[in-house]
Amino acid sequence: MARPPKLTIISAEKPSVTVDGYTGKPDPTPKQIKLKTLDDVRLEMSRVYRDARQGRIDCQEGSRLIYMLGALGKAITEAQPTIQINSAPMPLDSTLSPEEAYMRMLRQ
Repeated sequence: MARPPKLTIISAEKPSVTVDGYTGKPDPTPKQIKLKTLDDVRLEMSRVYRDARQGRIDCQEGSRLIYMLGALGKAITEAQPTIQINSAPMPLDSTLSPEEAYMRMLRQ
């Protein structure tokens, strides 16, 4: 059985409310989602994916949200440039100058 559509009631005096067509009750106000880091964005993408797979949200709506979250993740990446350094520890060699040690680290 198909679920009735959700209706949005718009009023000049009050904020708009989305009403569930099945129960007739207003949907709760969504909580503020923390999206400050790439990990936050990744977690929200996985929530949206699971919701779409389980039918809690329409797949087309899920696609739109994933697209926007991807753009947000890209913006976060570009705003916080990082240098990826090889995580393998480099043996200390006291005979090398700091410049030589830095150049050796870059070559690895």
